[in-house]
Amino acid sequence: AGIVLDGDIFRGCQGFAGELGRLILPCGKQLEEAARPTALPAEYSASSGKKVDFEEFMQLYLAGDTAAVELVQNNARQRAYAAQVAANIFDPNAVVLGGDVLEFGDLHFNTFKEALINDLDARRFGHAPNVLRSHFGRRGVAVGGAQLILDELVF
Repeated sequence: AGIVLDGDIFRGCQGFAGELGRLILPCGKQLEEAARPTALPAEYSASSGKKVDFEEFMQLYLAGDTAAVELVQNNARQRAYAAQVAANIFDPNAVVLGGDVLEFGDLHFNTFKEALINDLDARRFGHAPNVLRSHFGRRGVAVGGAQLILDELVF
């Protein structure tokens, strides 16, 4: 994850601010382990007994395979949990979902958005944050890394 405060990337004291990957989810796994898209084929394979790679999993998902769809929705809920933790700390105006999960389309995005907004205490915030899709897609990490370097060189 990345944190932008007043238009600047917030790095923290050691440069790791926004690292949500180590967050322990209610299922007992780290976010990095449980919610990354490449974990989905492994989970599908374990539950179905049929070995699939990511491309095969995507084909099953896009064809409406019930188990694949359920795994994608669970992935969205796990990511929303992590975003809720961050939102409770930072009270953001927006939460931006990016990376390869955007390939899962509207179902994943809408499940993420619904889970995030429904589980936040809107009374405390007065409003729910906007939930947006990154226009950088899979390139978001690379763009963020490049921006960190540019900030050091230019500013």
